[in-house]
Amino acid sequence: GHEIQILDRPDGDMYKTGSVYGFDRVGLGGAGVTPKGTWNDYEIRVVDQHYSVYRNGVLLNEFDNTAGQEFSPPRSDDPGTDGRRYASGYLGLQVHSETDVISYRNIRIQEL
Repeated sequence: GHEIQILDRPDGDMYKTGSVYGFDRVGLGGAGVTPKGTWNDYEIRVVDQHYSVYRNGVLLNEFDNTAGQEFSPPRSDDPGTDGRRYASGYLGLQVHSETDVISYRNIRIQEL
């Protein structure tokens, strides 16, 4: 499946909050950054293979998971969209750093 990014730092990775990692980049200016410590409402809506990413009710990104798209920049262990077109699966939450702190609450999954 796809990784939908949560990252508000101005440094580090070029994929910021709302990005479909490796496929559709949102820069810091489009990520709807809020002050550190602010709770945000983050919604990822997937209908068929169309992804919509909202932060605090504002649409940050839309992505169509059509066949034939390649991961960018290319990495040998990351499949293109042909290997990411699932009708169901798992939801995962991650953080890459031992020093970054992120908290989640009220996580809900709703069938559309």
